[in-house]
Amino acid sequence: MTINIFSSMEDLLTKSPRKTCVTVIVFVYILYQLTLISTSITQYNANALDFIFHLPWSYWIGMLLLLFLLYLFDIKNDYNFKYIQIYHITTIILFILYLYGVVTFAYIYPRSLDSFMVVSWLESLEIYGISDLPTPIYLSAFPGSLIFFLLISLVTGLKHMVLAKFASLFFMFLLSIISYITYHSITREYKLFPAVIFIPFTWVQEYHLLPQTYALILTSIMIYLLLHLFTSYHNKKIIFLLFIIIIAITVSHPLTSILNIIALAIIFIAIVFITIIINKFFSETNDNDNAAELKIIFTMSFYFLLFLIIQLIYLSTFMTEKILDTMLTNINALLDFQNMHSKLAISDRFVDNPHLTYLIGFYLRWFVIIGVSIIGLLSSFFITIKNYNKMTYILFATLFLGYTSFSLLLGIAGYGVYGMDRGYMFSLLPFTIIASLVFFKFNRKSPLKLLIISLFIIALIIFPITKYSSDPYNFISESEMSMINFNDKSPIKYCSVSDSEYNFIELKNQGGKEYLNMTIIHNKIYISGRNFIFQLPK
Repeated sequence: MTINIFSSMEDLLTKSPRKTCVTVIVFVYILYQLTLISTSITQYNANALDFIFHLPWSYWIGMLLLLFLLYLFDIKNDYNFKYIQIYHITTIILFILYLYGVVTFAYIYPRSLDSFMVVSWLESLEIYGISDLPTPIYLSAFPGSLIFFLLISLVTGLKHMVLAKFASLFFMFLLSIISYITYHSITREYKLFPAVIFIPFTWVQEYHLLPQTYALILTSIMIYLLLHLFTSYHNKKIIFLLFIIIIAITVSHPLTSILNIIALAIIFIAIVFITIIINKFFSETNDNDNAAELKIIFTMSFYFLLFLIIQLIYLSTFMTEKILDTMLTNINALLDFQNMHSKLAISDRFVDNPHLTYLIGFYLRWFVIIGVSIIGLLSSFFITIKNYNKMTYILFATLFLGYTSFSLLLGIAGYGVYGMDRGYMFSLLPFTIIASLVFFKFNRKSPLKLLIISLFIIALIIFPITKYSSDPYNFISESEMSMINFNDKSPIKYCSVSDSEYNFIELKNQGGKEYLNMTIIHNKIYISGRNFIFQLPK
């Protein structure tokens, strides 16, 4: 009897793939609407797991059906019908709405505290203009991204706060579509998996209306153009677009330019090694193949030098002091073993006595980082060994190594805030491609494929914790926003908007005890490498 039921279900799925997909998609959307209706968050307890308890049963059933759609599209061979791209894009939107949209519509204000700072910069830029901007340091560091955000606001007519509230949905959709078409450019196959695999790994508190998020979008476009440059060396349009993108990244977020310089340097070294050494001893190639590979080497070296020159011309002292100088200081301190402890420069926000649930979220994030790193390194190794003559595969393997190396360099620099998570968020771009290549190109019984799908499902399940465990500390309620607005209008200013926001973080991170009494005590907070005393109005 049981066998007959499963056989009937299999026949139904095979005979009517379109109807099955449409039916599941409609159910997923209905469950999402039920989730929105059932999820209303106006305040948080001092508990990092509080958000996951707000999620209703409809959320989890909807996520299960999304996984079922992923299985239908990418595992079953029958689900490759005409206009499959429309169904893929619809499913991509649903994945983003579940993982990012619930919070976007449940919160009154944007969830990212840094977005409030960007909004204040945009308002200042709109009111004072470039010449009289009260905080010129940020305009000099991120002019491209701020001007771009302002133009979007002016063209669409959206208020800055509304733009900040919904920006994450738009940015995640762009990243997914770029991954989708990048994988298609390599394999000529339309697969849903490359477009959604990275989403549950995006716990980093970016992906909002922030300068580095804009630079991340530009970098993903740059990688897509580099991919096409590998197969079309003399395409002047691609070279021109790359030149524009490189300039845009540099003036939008200087740290991202440093990151891409390191990544491109590793690509160049790897390609030289592979083409000159491995092919010389282990592969039979003709003169035409060698000439093509030398063109690739020349192209990569040219763009590496171009990136370096633009960066040296523009390089912001803001980033120089924060990253490069401190990195050199720490390297010299490590060489001086006797006085190493006193000379190390470590800058990071910290919590003296964190809540247990806060630690759970912290360690789960590290679990995801380590999982992505291990699978990424293994995938890069196997792709390089099995396909060392395919430069497009090598591009993404070496990019992953480059962005991961950047995280280690920032760790040496002592910047936890600008450390592992910054390189990690960029490494997800090549990780998506190399993991997808392994998943679809290796044999079905490969242990690495099992690791990839297992980590993906686990990351989906714990995403409400890894992404939103910090929200009880970052959440800005209506009453808190009223205090911030009052503080900004008060003739006696206690702090800037960003300082008061980070003060909430530090107070709430202590488990909520100090937060309960925050209006009657003096509190020591940590902002931009400086400790100082801050008093909230009683």
